[in-house]
Amino acid sequence: MDQGTSLRERAAGRATTVAAFCAALLAPATGGTERDEPTAEVASACERYARLTPIERAVYQLLAEGHDERAIADTLAIDLIAAEFYRCKVFRKMEVTELMDLVLLARACGAA
Repeated sequence: MDQGTSLRERAAGRATTVAAFCAALLAPATGGTERDEPTAEVASACERYARLTPIERAVYQLLAEGHDERAIADTLAIDLIAAEFYRCKVFRKMEVTELMDLVLLARACGAA
């Protein structure tokens, strides 16, 4: 444990790092060529995204931007338990288990 650095400061630093990492992933890629046709996996993910409710889409967007449940609850003015519930629903409906997979799908579908 670093001397002089509180747990809250370290958590805020990690949250900033995660948010910056997610923002970099979501930034449009430069160079290379774009695919003319999406892969079957991307098309399937986009179909699953289209079936999300508006609140689930909002939670998805915030998750893809690197926000945690507390920030999602504050942003959407919902209860923390509701934010956790919607987070679980998004993961289940998008058929992913890792946040990174969710972020990559968001980028591929243009959802974020």
